Amino acid sequence: MNRQPRYNTLQHRFPLIPQLFSSSIKTDYLNLSFQAKEGMKHRPRHGSSALRKPRHSRARPELCPPPAKPPAGPALIFGADEASGKAWHTDAAELGHAAQLWAWCEWLRLSLVAAAVITAAFVLTAKTMALRAHAQSVRLQNAIASSRGRPEQPPAVPTGPATVGAIHYWSDDNSTTVTVDLGALIFFDAQRLTGPDRVYFDLQQTHMPAKLQGRLIQVSVGQTFVKKIRIAERGPEVTRVVLETTPNCVYSAMIAPDPYRLVVNLHAPQ
Repeated sequence: MNRQPRYNTLQHRFPLIPQLFSSSIKTDYLNLSFQAKEGMKHRPRHGSSALRKPRHSRARPELCPPPAKPPAGPALIFGADEASGKAWHTDAAELGHAAQLWAWCEWLRLSLVAAAVITAAFVLTAKTMALRAHAQSVRLQNAIASSRGRPEQPPAVPTGPATVGAIHYWSDDNSTTVTVDLGALIFFDAQRLTGPDRVYFDLQQTHMPAKLQGRLIQVSVGQTFVKKIRIAERGPEVTRVVLETTPNCVYSAMIAPDPYRLVVNLHAPQ
């Protein structure tokens, strides 16, 4: 601020001032006057500040609130002092031992479970293989039995003398069949002779009916391959059946069951 005009103003109002005061006093006076004037500018207009009632100002939120106090209670203080550090190391060691013990127990439990599962798998596999082997052996036995068919019956053995019964014969265009009824299973011998052509059968352990014993039975049949049939006792328990045949024929004979009978088939050579 320019002080010279003010000094000129004071000098104009009070002309004796330059004479009464020295230059230093003038300077001090001017400074005091300036300070007084400046103080008047900042003087309160509505009375003293001590008499004014304080205004209720709203509480402004703090941008950086002070940190809250930690809650009371046990806590871990790292590096507070030597005693707390030792306590912390002791707790960590105990926790490490507990973790190792828990891990060992868990490993043991898992090992037992795995061993049980593996054992069960081995047992199940062995049972399955045994069942498959048994089923395969059963199938093989069934296949062998089916390939063999029915078990062979032991050959029947004659039980005693059989009675010779009725004689039957018939022919078709290609063959002639002659049957002799028997009361039981017997053995027989067959032989072919010529002059005239004939085939005879000696039936072992047989006899003629009581009313025909000692007689010769001769029948002309006139079939395709058989001309006559003769039957008579040849010896004790031997009965001979003779078939007179044509020269150009062959024969086959067998004992058929249910009922037992001698079956002779005659036909032309193939």
